[in-house]
Amino acid sequence: MPQFNDNQLNSMLNFVASQKTHVEKTAYETKFPEIVYHKLIPVDQSAPAWTQTITSLTSEELGEAGWINANADDMQTVELKFGASQKPIHEAGVGYTYGYAEVQQAMAFGRNLTAEKAVVARRAYERFVERVAMVGDKTKGLQGLVTHDGVTTLSATKSWQTATQEEVLSDINAMLSATAEDTHYTLMADTLLLPPKAFEILASRPLANNTGLTLLEYVKNYNAYTAQTGKPLDIRAIGHLKTAGAGSLTRAIAYTKDPSVLKLHIPMAQTFLPVHRTGLMNFSVGSMFRLGGTDIRQPNAIRYMDGV
Repeated sequence: MPQFNDNQLNSMLNFVASQKTHVEKTAYETKFPEIVYHKLIPVDQSAPAWTQTITSLTSEELGEAGWINANADDMQTVELKFGASQKPIHEAGVGYTYGYAEVQQAMAFGRNLTAEKAVVARRAYERFVERVAMVGDKTKGLQGLVTHDGVTTLSATKSWQTATQEEVLSDINAMLSATAEDTHYTLMADTLLLPPKAFEILASRPLANNTGLTLLEYVKNYNAYTAQTGKPLDIRAIGHLKTAGAGSLTRAIAYTKDPSVLKLHIPMAQTFLPVHRTGLMNFSVGSMFRLGGTDIRQPNAIRYMDGV
């Protein structure tokens, strides 16, 4: 009776291992347009891959200059108040397998193993990171961009579905101006994230003055940030905001997209592990990655608004 021997199994294992370069290259190069965390949150990969915690240092300036008497021996002084917080880094992973028949067929007909499963594993990694970055993970005590305890929350005048044009514009200006005032105008919100329905309202409602502009076009180009910098306000629709507010209300976010304000630490991006044989007829490729939640370093540069 014909039997597969160890040499044949080892040959198959070596074949799968030799295919990893081709498969992984395809997976790493695949772009996923629906994944946007890296466009919304500065990603920091500078820490060593196996670091256990990330220490964030903050400083507060105390004291002001003042009038003095030229003959006096005292003078106003300033101080720096330093603070530090530590964020743990956690491991996660996802893998894929090739069946016995898949490998035999590829070897028999001189074909490369399909990269589709590796691409699916890559997409699963990106979806996982996006979820953690945006909403956090309670099992690990991680907070996300849209649900952070330290950020001040405002209330919308009323739902934008029934609000007037003036009320919508007033709500947006309230968020933008609050971040500027709370940072003594050293930072100004350059990004506005909205739940999809609120974004649709801005995009579809024409201005009342018959200029042909929509509310979205008007807000993008006529706001405090644009007036100061000459750059348009970045406005995006984010599905996570549909129920992110208190009591599952909708939520809008205005913030400064800068590493001094917020960061997502990923010391180890997705890394595929060596192939190994599992069970009687499968060959598996695992991957692991290490990350922390979204680190909001300056909550005063961010504003939530619920009920938009």
